[in-house]
Amino acid sequence: MRDVEPPGQSPLRYVHEAFDRSVALVMGVNAYQHGIPPLKTAVPDAEAIAALLEGEHGFTKILLRDGEVTRERIRSLLGTKFRDEFGSELGERDRLLLYFAGHGLALPSEHGPEGQLLLADADTGDRHTLFAMAELRKLVSALGCRHVLIV
Repeated sequence: MRDVEPPGQSPLRYVHEAFDRSVALVMGVNAYQHGIPPLKTAVPDAEAIAALLEGEHGFTKILLRDGEVTRERIRSLLGTKFRDEFGSELGERDRLLLYFAGHGLALPSEHGPEGQLLLADADTGDRHTLFAMAELRKLVSALGCRHVLIV
């Protein structure tokens, strides 16, 4: 019966006890800089997710739209910028949710398909401008938090 909630108790109470901080990095890209076809709903989707996470789930949000969603910006945020933004590194009692709405693709590699995010500054003619999911996993793994969800 451990999943049964006692009457009158908010499930958010348990979440707030389990985590010191809940941080969401939410990104949406409709407009691309190098000829990638634009999208219509990625930014509104990101805005809606950010509002829901902040308003109903108590997350501190960082919302990036269109030209704010670049390789260098994401590398910076997942590197030292979180510490600068929140006053300390993310720790094991923190949780992080990363949400990306935009184009992506899978490129062949010697180990099978390799996922790539197309950030606002991506150029499909130059593989070095794509943001590899492997790099994202590496950056997230270097953070101190052990509760991470990537959507």
